[in-house]
Amino acid sequence: MHERTLARMAEGEHALIREIHVPDPERVRLFGLGVLPGVNITVLRNGRRALIVEAARTCLVLARPLAESILMEEA
Repeated sequence: MHERTLARMAEGEHALIREIHVPDPERVRLFGLGVLPGVNITVLRNGRRALIVEAARTCLVLARPLAESILMEEA
C-alpha cells in the first residue's frame, strides 16, 4: 500500500501533516512557514508541477517533488 502524500490529494481536500521527509535546511524553512506535523493543510490547486495549499492561514506554492515528501493522514 502506498503512503498518502500531499501531492496525491485532490483540490478542496484537507488532511493533517504526519511526516515531512526533506533535508534539514528545507525542513526549517517549511516549519517557519507553518508547515509542520499536526498542521491541517487544504489543497487549493493541484497542478502538474506545483500545488497551491493553505496551511496555518497562509497560502503557499509547493513544488510537486516537495509535496511528494510530505506524508498526510485524515483530519
